[in-house]
Amino acid sequence: MNRPAMLRRLIAYLASTGFGGEVLIGDSSSEAVFQSTGHAVARCQGNLTIRHIPLPGRSIAEAIKELNESLRTSYVCLVGDDDFVVPRTIGCCIAFLKDNPAYVAAHGVGVLITSPSSPNTIERAAPYKQPIAEENSAARRLAAHLGSYSVSLFAVHRTEAWRKMFGDIKTGQHAKYCKDAAFAAELLPCCLSVVYGKVKQVEGLYLVRQTHPRRYLLPNWLSWVSSSAWSGSYVYFRNCLSRELSTQDGIPLSEAETCVEQAFATYFGNAVRKTLGRTPSPVRDRLLNYHLLQEGWRALRSARDRMVPGNRLSLACLLSVESPYYTDFRPIYEAVSKVSE
Repeated sequence: MNRPAMLRRLIAYLASTGFGGEVLIGDSSSEAVFQSTGHAVARCQGNLTIRHIPLPGRSIAEAIKELNESLRTSYVCLVGDDDFVVPRTIGCCIAFLKDNPAYVAAHGVGVLITSPSSPNTIERAAPYKQPIAEENSAARRLAAHLGSYSVSLFAVHRTEAWRKMFGDIKTGQHAKYCKDAAFAAELLPCCLSVVYGKVKQVEGLYLVRQTHPRRYLLPNWLSWVSSSAWSGSYVYFRNCLSRELSTQDGIPLSEAETCVEQAFATYFGNAVRKTLGRTPSPVRDRLLNYHLLQEGWRALRSARDRMVPGNRLSLACLLSVESPYYTDFRPIYEAVSKVSE
């Protein structure tokens, strides 16, 4: 995605942790950026098992599907070039999945770090929500998931389930009928994840995501439904989920389709209410355009984070040696602070 500095810092971080798994990089950057990143990959080859695969111009979903053909491990997790995962907690997730066949995925605690002014500074940290799906039926898990949505793609998944979540690249069904990126790259695989099995949260820092100006975000609901690809992609999403839900729960396809439609209606209604609930404040927006007031606002917000009882995922708490997450968070903090273009 032409963000070489972020990719280099992630590779260096994984190498410094002694990560023992295999790293597959599906690089959709330009050729020049790919070659530049290749030098950093070569320097880490002695410390990491790593394959750097050129996929110029590929979308996120297309890149994942192509990488899925090269997977050689029983478990897999997705890591964006601007994110971090903690190898020790990956091991805990794998151990849990080995002992609990009803679960398709597992993750630990998530943190969102905010870097509005520069990608190599962290101004604050907060919890990053990830799904926990432990209902006994696929229909109930899907309803709960879309009723309070969060992204499941960063969890450690069983490889066989992960491949099915993104479709069979040989037939190209997802790409042919699901052209909308929000459905293809996120919503459909996330929903299939909880349909295929339960999702667990284990203890331990697992994922650190970073907000920054070049972060990928889903479109707002109005732009989304106005796109030419939306209708056909939704039909594919509904039909695909309904078939899998019918199989998992052993219910008629018509009943499964009703479950999917009701769950998606809740998700979509929440998205609309969230957007409409943001009351604009011209006075506040003008004030926050002034640099000093911006800095004051950030300082007040940081102080508030420190004062909230039990807010163990604020930046101040994470950087305290007394935090149970300090040992895992500190290397990530240092990796972000060292990044440079």
